[in-house]
Amino acid sequence: MSSCKAEAGGVPLAGRIARLTSVLYFFNGLNRSFVMTIEQLEAEVLKLPRHIRARLAEALISSLDEDSEIEQAWEEEAEARYQRYLAGEEEFVSAAEALAQLRSELQP
Repeated sequence: MSSCKAEAGGVPLAGRIARLTSVLYFFNGLNRSFVMTIEQLEAEVLKLPRHIRARLAEALISSLDEDSEIEQAWEEEAEARYQRYLAGEEEFVSAAEALAQLRSELQP
């Protein structure tokens, strides 16, 4: 089997991607539309090689993140805190200690 062929069915990867892509486009100028149900789309996507499905999954999950700037800011803050900890500039406590301290502060 050629390296450009997918595992199942012997259909070239490029052909599978082209077929999947073609059903997602709407050709309004031709008054034709290709519509695919979620189940059909899922079945086609599952035929793709694992690494392609992984890239697609990552892109889909990323598209759900509406607050990417906030997430990026938290990632940067976490990294900065970790670097301060490594440099000995900050001392951290365990989650159990932090919760115990908060509980004691909130007690009347």
